[in-house]
Amino acid sequence: MSTKRGESSNFVEQNEEETSLLLVTKKEIIRNKWYLDTECNNHMTGVKEAFSTLDGTFIVKIRFGDDSKLPGMGKGQVKVQTKRNEVHIISNVLYVPRLKTNLLSIGQSQEEGYELNIKDGKCKIQDANLGLFAQESMMKEFDMSDLGRMQYFPGLVVVQSSAGFFVSQKKYAKDLLLKFQMERCNRICTPVDPSLKLDKDPEGQVVDETYYKQLVGSLMYLTTTRPDIMYVVNLISRYIDNPKQSQLLAVKRILRYL
Repeated sequence: MSTKRGESSNFVEQNEEETSLLLVTKKEIIRNKWYLDTECNNHMTGVKEAFSTLDGTFIVKIRFGDDSKLPGMGKGQVKVQTKRNEVHIISNVLYVPRLKTNLLSIGQSQEEGYELNIKDGKCKIQDANLGLFAQESMMKEFDMSDLGRMQYFPGLVVVQSSAGFFVSQKKYAKDLLLKFQMERCNRICTPVDPSLKLDKDPEGQVVDETYYKQLVGSLMYLTTTRPDIMYVVNLISRYIDNPKQSQLLAVKRILRYL
């Protein structure tokens, strides 16, 4: 198995029936080398001899990421052999005569119940019932370092324990108040005035549009862990073009609530 992506992403310009399970294998000859593709919607190969069964009446057009197109001249099953000498079948593989690489669609695999796990520098393809199908060390293809469990992500603090994952944006909220000089503001218990009726306020005082957008954008990211402010943030985001003083006051009320 190789973790290298195919030459370009693609999709089939036709609705198709649900596809079957897949797996990744690697044999000594190049025609049986399959590449994982994160954007490819279908499994496909250009090697006709690889098919154990092939329906030549299934004709489709395939469009690639560079907007080029290739004809798909059939669909069928491909038998592959793993390093453990186990024979598996990749079902509903498209036959694309001019394709130079064998592509295995991650999305199609996951739709059929296969799990893709990347852990400890290894990429594994697993089935819930049949277990491990294939695995490959990603460090053979990429320079990787094990940084341990994730603790920080931009704007997020992550705590992992046996009880689960806990995500917090407490520090992000504090930095937000400091950035907009609202750390000493008077606190309130609700993010929005129940009687508030925001509109375009054509006669209102115009405020700095860039400043308003920065406020709204920062608050939108905070809704990742704060659903209690999602409604009012969506409300104030309607007025990022030509904002007025009345709308800015509604934004600052959210900061006071934080």
